[in-house]
Amino acid sequence: MKEQKSNSTRRWSQLLRRRSSVSGVTLVEVLGVLAIVGILMAIVAPGWVAYAEGRSLSAAQDAVLQNLRLAQSEAKRTRGIWQMSARSTSQGVELAVHPASASVHLADWQPLDPTVRLDTDETTVQRDRTQGIYQVQFNATGRVNGSLGKITLTTGQGQKRRCIVISTLLGVIRKAADEACL
Repeated sequence: MKEQKSNSTRRWSQLLRRRSSVSGVTLVEVLGVLAIVGILMAIVAPGWVAYAEGRSLSAAQDAVLQNLRLAQSEAKRTRGIWQMSARSTSQGVELAVHPASASVHLADWQPLDPTVRLDTDETTVQRDRTQGIYQVQFNATGRVNGSLGKITLTTGQGQKRRCIVISTLLGVIRKAADEACL
């Protein structure tokens, strides 16, 4: 009986040793996997950042376009002069649609993505220099009331650009990107 007990104990300890030597990973293997993951992240990260910037700019461009069209349609609907205003604050770009006769301070300002900035060098629509507000007005027929131009958006690094061009007095509004915004 004692011999049987020692045999089973021996087999059990051999089984445990065999399992412990087979299961688990070594430190070298873990470091190898971490190095591969790090290299892959270094390759993928710049592309992901560029993709995210492009999406933010496109969403902001769409918001500006929608606000311009809202101002245009409200001008036609109410048979009055409406404007879309844009300003740059410490939190980012903000937009508002309101009657031209209303105070911009009382307007309902809506923020864009905080990573998006107004490119003040390339934005050419009418600007109220005292308040730093860019504005596009539409008259009762939906036509541009004042100067034509573009609103240019960029990210903090300024490599990508998106713009909205107000190109005719009839109120034609179109989108453009990158070099077309210069």
